[in-house]
Amino acid sequence: MKRIVYNIVGTSHLIQEKVKELLEDLIQNQHYTEEEGKRIIDDFFFNIQSNIDTAKLSIDLKIDDFLKKLNIDSIASLKDSITQIVKDIEDNPLLPAIIKHKK
Repeated sequence: MKRIVYNIVGTSHLIQEKVKELLEDLIQNQHYTEEEGKRIIDDFFFNIQSNIDTAKLSIDLKIDDFLKKLNIDSIASLKDSITQIVKDIEDNPLLPAIIKHKK
């Protein structure tokens, strides 16, 4: 999942750079005014950010579905559980040995 997000962000960045170069070229050749170029770039950046947000939401939903199959409510509850376990071990370093001995 992380690789997919990185690929999306990387691709978006490359596309942004190419569009910016194209618009700068069009403005220099007087095909567009500077204001039109800025509007197009702003719209493009907004659309890219919207697509990234949509992809992130989709990934979050897939992760939540996967966690529910493992009987875990959400990433937040998993993080809270891990944080609590780490805190318990920090408070009582012998806890892992005690738990292992009870099994």
